[in-house]
Amino acid sequence: THCSFLERWRRMKDRIAELIHHTKPIMITAAVCLFFLSATVLLGSHIQNLRDAKTLADLANARKKPAVHDYVTAADGKPILREYAELYNTNPDFIGWLEIEGTVINYPVMYTPHDEEYYINRDFYGKSSSNGTLFVDADCAFNPVSDNIIIYGHNKANGSMFSSLLNYKDKDYYRNHRIIRFDTIYGKGSYEIIAVFYSRVYRKSDNVFKFYNFIDAGNKEEFDSFIRNIKALSLYDTGVDAEYGDKLITLCTCTNDGNHGRFVVVAKAVARQS
Repeated sequence: THCSFLERWRRMKDRIAELIHHTKPIMITAAVCLFFLSATVLLGSHIQNLRDAKTLADLANARKKPAVHDYVTAADGKPILREYAELYNTNPDFIGWLEIEGTVINYPVMYTPHDEEYYINRDFYGKSSSNGTLFVDADCAFNPVSDNIIIYGHNKANGSMFSSLLNYKDKDYYRNHRIIRFDTIYGKGSYEIIAVFYSRVYRKSDNVFKFYNFIDAGNKEEFDSFIRNIKALSLYDTGVDAEYGDKLITLCTCTNDGNHGRFVVVAKAVARQS
């Protein structure tokens, strides 16, 4: 019995060795293919990032060039700031420019109320881009301007778009970057941060505070309730408050936690748009 067991063990080892011998080339080939596939994807992503960075740099430089058109009106008939006329003429979906000094956030903002997420995976020119372009919530309006303009952007591993928003977890970072500049095509605006917090996209049936549902205050109570809720959620006390009649902006990005998590920064206007 002992001998038969050893014999069976030897035969099994031989079969395993033979199987490994025959499958090894296949495994090596698969590994090589996987390597080249991964390298191709990474190279493609790198090229895309370089292309997007150049596009954004060109757009930022376009703001500094003298406008060809002295006077331009938007589709709604309102005059457009001269420095944004060329960008608007290039793409009338352009609604403004967002900048936080000392950070990478220095980007155009798009507005397509007929298709809110049109630019989620497109660049300024509408070309495919995994980085996307910042865009405004479809329920917001600019003529007249909503009480709260919500702007969305990707949290990218390459550090672009709204990924640096998460640096606001650190209060010292907040202290050094308290002011957000958001110019619309109609007027310039500066905003002081009120609250910084984590949230998520909830089910419609969830009876909880949903920051993204606040666009316009029907009355003072609604406005005050929103401010109380965001300050209660805030990771720290900024010491900044807001009162009914103030205009707000909300910057929102994904936390990539797999649970529809969001990181949110809310600020109030300290220099009113003209």
